[in-house]
Amino acid sequence: MLGTERNIKVLKPRNYAENPEKTYPLIVVDGDYLFEPVAGNVDYLSYWDQMPESFVLGINQRKSRYDETAINRESGLPESQSTDFMDFIMEVVATMKEEYRIAPFTVIIGKDVTANLATYFLMRKKVAFDAYLNIGPDHSTLINSIIW
Repeated sequence: MLGTERNIKVLKPRNYAENPEKTYPLIVVDGDYLFEPVAGNVDYLSYWDQMPESFVLGINQRKSRYDETAINRESGLPESQSTDFMDFIMEVVATMKEEYRIAPFTVIIGKDVTANLATYFLMRKKVAFDAYLNIGPDHSTLINSIIW
């Protein structure tokens, strides 16, 4: 779909093997900028029962980050490579749901341009995520007009 290999990082819940009946939320993040801080916080907070144990999925895009989050300045909509990346995210999420015991609750966390792209999932016919956390979003004018 993207025409390139992609590194993916996964944090599996600590007690996954010990609880074969339990399902776990999935948190999707930018693998280059957010995986380690989010995974560290999820592991720490879940250890102290401050949040549910969760999977964290990081998709690396260091060399293609800006191309895969590009927004057309005239239409305000994602460029074709951005929609391809959105489809790729959904493909990886579907694979995670097939391979692991994922609860019916998924979160996407983005920062600046990835936060902007994450917001576009809300404009699809079927909303892909249950929760969105946008850190310092670099919103396009279209998104700004919709959400403000």
